[in-house]
Amino acid sequence: MRNYKDAITYMLFTALSFTFIDKLGDFINPIFSLFFMSLYATIWFNLVNYKRLKFLYLSCFQNRLGYALVAAIVGINWLCSIFAPHESDPFIYLASSFITAAICGLVAKEKHNKLQFLIEWSSIVLLAISVIYMHNHYSIYKNKNTDIGLILGGISGITFYYYAVFSGKFGRTGNFSSSQILALRFWPLIIALAVFMLVKHIPFSTTWKNTFILLLMSFLSLIIPVFFSITLCMTPVLAFLIYSISIWSLNVSNLGICLLITFVLLISKLIQIYLKLPYLEKGK
Repeated sequence: MRNYKDAITYMLFTALSFTFIDKLGDFINPIFSLFFMSLYATIWFNLVNYKRLKFLYLSCFQNRLGYALVAAIVGINWLCSIFAPHESDPFIYLASSFITAAICGLVAKEKHNKLQFLIEWSSIVLLAISVIYMHNHYSIYKNKNTDIGLILGGISGITFYYYAVFSGKFGRTGNFSSSQILALRFWPLIIALAVFMLVKHIPFSTTWKNTFILLLMSFLSLIIPVFFSITLCMTPVLAFLIYSISIWSLNVSNLGICLLITFVLLISKLIQIYLKLPYLEKGK
């Protein structure tokens, strides 16, 4: 029962956060937003792990390459996530991100026999076809761009997959928990954004209202989901429904595409579970 509650919480906050990121870009510079959201989240996780901060930063210094990989990948991922909902559509971004991450996992996974090879590559083809179908048939507002959403979603999916790979290795090497990695991972992004804002003369000042909104968005998108971080293929459809409610419009054709994408993601997930059955492992 706890797993189901965690799953629902993760889906809800992730879907809400990407819908509000879309709205946020209408009145706050996305670079400014990402800078302060990342800063707030970093401060939070440093406070949570204050007893081990000296150990964490010394370990980072000792494993600079591992830290650089994790920080660079997560920086690219969140740059995509802050621009994609504003330039495209939250559903397109999340769907293409989840599909790309699933494809990466299936391609990288070791194939033990011909049946497993056939099933996994059939799943990859099905996922790829669903992206093409979404590109050709999903209706989007005139001021939004489907291609940008798909490209940024694809980059997000690739970086999401490799973040899981490299952060796992980095955590095992330094004996870090996921929360402790979160205390460290955004510093290079924060510094890079600060330099960019200085060069482009983007003011650091903000109103109390915007400060509160960015703090809320930081908790919605960067802090709360971490505690319920189960990768779930129902997140895009929930994002689509929340986004439709936020603009007070439901496109029936888009809803059909959304359900189709969700079905394909579910099938992909079920296939991966099926392939873990004992009698399919290592040719048995």
